[in-house]
Amino acid sequence: MNTFIEGKDFWISYNPFTDKGAETALCRETARPNYLILLGDYTADFEPLVSQGYDACLEKFKQLVNDGAEMSGWSESLDEEEDVQVAPGIWQSKEDYEANRDYDAMKDGENFV
Repeated sequence: MNTFIEGKDFWISYNPFTDKGAETALCRETARPNYLILLGDYTADFEPLVSQGYDACLEKFKQLVNDGAEMSGWSESLDEEEDVQVAPGIWQSKEDYEANRDYDAMKDGENFV
């Protein structure tokens, strides 16, 4: 069962039961949604910063990663310039976008049934 810490226009989500163990996510819904996810329970790191806003929590997220916290495979990239908007409100890593584009180009050149 997820628990949430609500901030202004963002939230921290903690899920103790994922396939990789616990995950803590820094989330917001904007024109470009963000779901930055760490493996482990980092709620104690974020809780005192929620009142300071999203940017303070984002800086803490970056610090935790720099200090060795592992990002989940479900997390979006910290480098926003590496993400590509593929449809309104839908973003994809540049790497995934290029792989999908290459696959589509290859598929278009062959006769798939």
